[in-house]
Amino acid sequence: MTSYGVFIHEITVPERLRTDLGDIPELAESISRLGLIHPIVIDRDKVLIDGERRLCACKSLGHDRIDVRYFDELDELKRTAIEIEANIKRKQMSFDEECRSIVRIHELGCASDPEWNQTKIAEHIGMSQQWVSDRWVVHKEGDFDPGILKEKS
Repeated sequence: MTSYGVFIHEITVPERLRTDLGDIPELAESISRLGLIHPIVIDRDKVLIDGERRLCACKSLGHDRIDVRYFDELDELKRTAIEIEANIKRKQMSFDEECRSIVRIHELGCASDPEWNQTKIAEHIGMSQQWVSDRWVVHKEGDFDPGILKEKS
């Protein structure tokens, strides 16, 4: 697989299994802030294989090109299997990992900015200050039971 920038208007999106693309503006904000971390995947005919949410987010930002990886010679069965796997098997961070990640980014931020705080963490990672604060408090108390925050949600 090789990465290239392709004109967005040249990409064809076939009928997809996923119909709820989620919060595209939130993803677009992340791409605007950090860039496109993972290229979308297309075949040589420029038919989308994986990355519809990223494609929609880049369109919403007014991008005319998008980084892609080519994946060729897929029959419909293999293409559908890739779509399912990409959407079902990915794993979100655990609550414990989220808490430890907040502490880690705080340590890194403090190393370069003496004014670093939870508000700057939230801005840097694109989450609410309350989200950061909840995880910070739980980490500091040493209690990683995600049930603590379920009542707040």
